[in-house]
Amino acid sequence: MLDAFHRPEANTNAEVSRPLHNVHVLVVDDNAVNQLLAENMLSGLGASYETVSDGVAAVTAASNQSFDLILMDCLMPNMDGFEATREMRANNITTPIIAATASAAVDDFEDALASGMNDVLVKPFSVLNLERILVKHLPMTREQATELSGLKSLINDEAL
Repeated sequence: MLDAFHRPEANTNAEVSRPLHNVHVLVVDDNAVNQLLAENMLSGLGASYETVSDGVAAVTAASNQSFDLILMDCLMPNMDGFEATREMRANNITTPIIAATASAAVDDFEDALASGMNDVLVKPFSVLNLERILVKHLPMTREQATELSGLKSLINDEAL
C-alpha cells in the first residue's frame, strides 16, 4: 500500500511527496486495523497524527492539544463519536470533525452532521478519498494545493 508514496524512482522530492507535512490529525477509532490504515495514509500524505481508541480519550486529546482535523469513528465503546463530537462542540472546539463510518445510510449521515461533525467518510476509504476530505476542510496555501495535485499522479487508487 505504501509503495505509491515511497518509491524513490517515482519522486525524489520529499516535499512534493509529503504535501501535508504541517497538518496534525487526531485519529479516533477502536479498531486497530482501521487505525493502522488511517495512520499509513496520513503518513504517506505527510501529515502527523495522534491516535486514540474511544470518544472519552478523543475529548481529552482535543481539549489538551491542537489538531487541524479529527477523523472520528462513530461507533466505539465508552463514548461514541456522536457524543464525543457534541461534547467537543459544547467545549467550543471548532476543529473540523469527519465521521469515519462503515455505514452509508442516509440516517447515519444526518446523525453525524446533527452531532456537529463537518462531513462523512465511508469506510473503507482510499487515500484519494481521505485527501479530498483534507483538501475540503483544511485551509491550504496555494503551494500545498499544488503539491497535492502533483501527488495524485503518484497514487494508484485501485491498489489502495
